[in-house]
Amino acid sequence: MWLLENDQYRGEVENYSRAAQFGDGLFETLSVQDGQVLKRDLHAQRLEKGMAALGMHSLSVTTEEWLEEKVAAILHHTRQSTGIVKVMVTRAPSARGYAYDASAPIQSIVSLSTPPNLNKAIYEAGIDVIYCNTHCSIQPTLAGIKHLNRLENVLARQEVVNAGTFEGLMLDANGFVIEGTMSNVFFCKGDVWYTPELYESGVAGVMRQFIMNQSSTLSLQLEAGKIHQEDLKTMDAAFICNSILGVVPIKRVEEKIFEIDESLIKMAKQFRIWGGNE
Repeated sequence: MWLLENDQYRGEVENYSRAAQFGDGLFETLSVQDGQVLKRDLHAQRLEKGMAALGMHSLSVTTEEWLEEKVAAILHHTRQSTGIVKVMVTRAPSARGYAYDASAPIQSIVSLSTPPNLNKAIYEAGIDVIYCNTHCSIQPTLAGIKHLNRLENVLARQEVVNAGTFEGLMLDANGFVIEGTMSNVFFCKGDVWYTPELYESGVAGVMRQFIMNQSSTLSLQLEAGKIHQEDLKTMDAAFICNSILGVVPIKRVEEKIFEIDESLIKMAKQFRIWGGNE
């Protein structure tokens, strides 16, 4: 095929990036502190699940070792020890057409960014959240994994920017809460915390999994299930979470006001410590 890229004619090329052509790949966003990848095991587990779902060629080393190699390389080249490392995994370039060579090796793109300068007040005061008009597609085959096709999140995130709020909740076409534009979400009613199940839509975040793993340590009664938008009217408290932010209490979702008590503030602080953000 012949290629014109950004008005620069590249002539005849045999193959081109499948990440650019189809979003054929996955990515992990890693928090790195003093050269150490936080929650590396959980990132590796999700990446393995994603590679299996996409039928990607297996790695020659364990996924944890592979991630560690990529992080070590970018830290070496940049002479940094702390930051946000994004690791993208994609199939080798191919010609036009959706079909892929199952034996094609994987390729990686790794970037390092400065950690965000967060306003620490949000961990006690909470954040404002909107409902996004952009829905999460229902696709069980891709549910849970962090694939490169993130157009829904791109559009929903711009709604949040335009509204001037911190985050936005994304629903599916049936009105069930799935996730935030950049986070997972938990709601409390009485003594029980609930988080949306992600069998049909959404990304199973590493911090979400970490919280579920630590629920007994924190004496949290936690359930994953279907949560409809209407159910939020009867919820008492809520928070968002991801591997960079940790746990952030929600103050309100549009007209619905949520409680932020000392136990939630304490939990947010604990996860910031565990996440290396304190």
